Amino acid sequence: DMFTMSERILCKPLSSTDIIVLYSLYDYYRLPMDVIPLLLTYCIKDGRKSMRQIEKIAQTWVDKEVNTAHKAEEYLKKAEEYNSQINSLKKAMGIYDRKFTPTELNYINNWLGTMYLSVELVAYAFDIAVVNTGKLSVQYMNTILQDWYSKGIKTPAQANEYRRDFKKKNEKTESSGLVKPTKFSNFKQPKFDFKAIEARALGKHKGSDL
Repeated sequence: DMFTMSERILCKPLSSTDIIVLYSLYDYYRLPMDVIPLLLTYCIKDGRKSMRQIEKIAQTWVDKEVNTAHKAEEYLKKAEEYNSQINSLKKAMGIYDRKFTPTELNYINNWLGTMYLSVELVAYAFDIAVVNTGKLSVQYMNTILQDWYSKGIKTPAQANEYRRDFKKKNEKTESSGLVKPTKFSNFKQPKFDFKAIEARALGKHKGSDL
């Protein structure tokens, strides 16, 4: 029954190699019979159609203890939500002809999965990065998002209000003439005896033979 269901999911007759791999999912990886069809469905939907790819995903499921139908369904639900977020970000960033690079995904996974920032807030940070740098810069976006995260900002509206208040504060400081001192402004200019320098240049300084 599992082989018949697998043929329907994979949309092809099973070869002898396919049968061996599918059986190993049950016998070697210890995945229950009702989990294997869910695994195949996930792999096909994700574009991973070869048995080698399917076996790698099976190992990932085992490592994450996705070993029951209930856990598999929860995993698939979260994976679908994640893919939806990734696709929304790609659309917001105007990326249609490629996947995110591993570096970009590391940042994105941190924003979405660790910091729990919304796609809308990340997209807003992208807009600011493009305006200020003229390109997609995940490092620049990360600086912005880390600052917002530290201040508890969770929506584009809150971020916009924070930026507006920050701008007003800077404009008020500049208009009042309260400029933050720099190392250069604190530099003490040495005092010179210009008369002595002039006399020395003319050879009339004290001790001269002229």
